Amino acid sequence: MTPEDPTPAVPPEGPTPAVPPEGPTPAVPPEGPTPAVPSGGPVHVVGGATRAAGRPARPASGPPYDGARGDRAPRVPGRPATGPAEGGGPSVPQSWSMSWLTVETPLPSGPMHVAVTPLGVAAAGYGGRDGEAPPCTDRAKITTVTERIGAYLSGRTRELGLPIDWSLSSGPHRAVLQTLWRQVPYGRTITYGELAARSGVFEDVAEPGLAARTVGQMMAANPVPLLVPCHRVVASDGIGGFGGGRVGIEVKRWLLTLEGVLEPTLDWNGPL
Repeated sequence: MTPEDPTPAVPPEGPTPAVPPEGPTPAVPPEGPTPAVPSGGPVHVVGGATRAAGRPARPASGPPYDGARGDRAPRVPGRPATGPAEGGGPSVPQSWSMSWLTVETPLPSGPMHVAVTPLGVAAAGYGGRDGEAPPCTDRAKITTVTERIGAYLSGRTRELGLPIDWSLSSGPHRAVLQTLWRQVPYGRTITYGELAARSGVFEDVAEPGLAARTVGQMMAANPVPLLVPCHRVVASDGIGGFGGGRVGIEVKRWLLTLEGVLEPTLDWNGPL
């Protein structure tokens, strides 16, 4: 009897080819910061304004730090400012190079504090702030800002003629401020709702009163009051509110009296 043939040996399978690991998922670049929306109720504040037909006339001899394009609107609304509004410039916010000075005024709030950069005035406020750092040491800038604010508040000129560095506002906020700056001249006022409509940034807002309230908050967050005169933005039934409480309202009344919107009161201490 013949033995059965042995079952042929099955050769072992070769090693399974290693699957190369997938490469790392490309990192998604973080989105840029969303501009902060000011909190709080509809605070109605003071700022700077403009001529009805164009921007305010600028003096023939601008200040030594008058930026080439520091007072122009950006080409792309809403794009954060990282230098001059148009054209080239540094890639860091101009506010990083701010220096501060104090200007004495006849306003009820006392002196103003003003921050300047190579492009112009970037920030201002009513009421002096001691120890603001760093202090401005440029005599030309100090003299220019002091003289022009003094001339305006004494009634000797209707134009401040100071360049503005818009770095501390962007997007819809900047669009509203620049609409006010360009379109509401000395001696005129505009309501919150009218300014919202003129700016064109609230076309999709359907809720009644929301655009006007938002403009009130934007005026409260105006970084350059007086230069961008939010004191000319009023309520439909009165002068509206103003940042700084009771003193703020008195500042608004004082400026509107200076510009001829309100009649002088018995305690008026400004120019007649």
